[in-house]
Amino acid sequence: MKSYLLYALLLLVAVACESNPSDSATIQSAAILSAPSIDGKKNDDCWSTAPSVLLDKNFEGKLPHATDYMGKFKICWDANYIYILGEAYDDSLVYPDSTSPGDHFELILAPKDSTQTQTSSIQALLNQKLQADIKDSIAQKIISDSKIAVNRQDKSVVFEIAIKKSPLLEKTFLKNGNELQFALTYHDFDKPGVRKAIMSNLEKKALTGAQAGWVLQYSKLILNP
Repeated sequence: MKSYLLYALLLLVAVACESNPSDSATIQSAAILSAPSIDGKKNDDCWSTAPSVLLDKNFEGKLPHATDYMGKFKICWDANYIYILGEAYDDSLVYPDSTSPGDHFELILAPKDSTQTQTSSIQALLNQKLQADIKDSIAQKIISDSKIAVNRQDKSVVFEIAIKKSPLLEKTFLKNGNELQFALTYHDFDKPGVRKAIMSNLEKKALTGAQAGWVLQYSKLILNP
């Protein structure tokens, strides 16, 4: 138990010492010269300089204690791919099985001018493999061209994903620009089939009227030269 508490505290200290965006509603991602290896090991040069964004807002469920959960992600890119690294400490890591996805990250990408009621988005479950959670053929094609690695050890899970900057992605999501909408969440389960919380980097947004309820807020992801 002490070793797990120490891991959580070290992760907190590491995050505190890194440069973090002051406003994660806008995420500035820098271009890199050396691409990371997609192996789930987070030891590439680009990850040592990319700023971290905390997944510390609860979209669903109760806000967990720092010794129970801590999550963050980083983004960088080059001419060929957009790279995302996600990391979480979880004191009760639940593995996927035939009945439940277990603890996992979920990624959403959308064009900058789309609304959250449109289906023109990539929504992917990040587990041992990429699973597009929509029937959009464009998104399915983009996902099939991507690469992912997930590494689970003791109380931690790390994933790396490389989303190919194909002509299809450029045309439908970036639209000859350098900006898109982005969301990453961590789904924290207590046991298979029993989800405790969904964590995001932004506070959930309330809707009123006919569509009353809560929705996930997207960040603005800007790919800087």
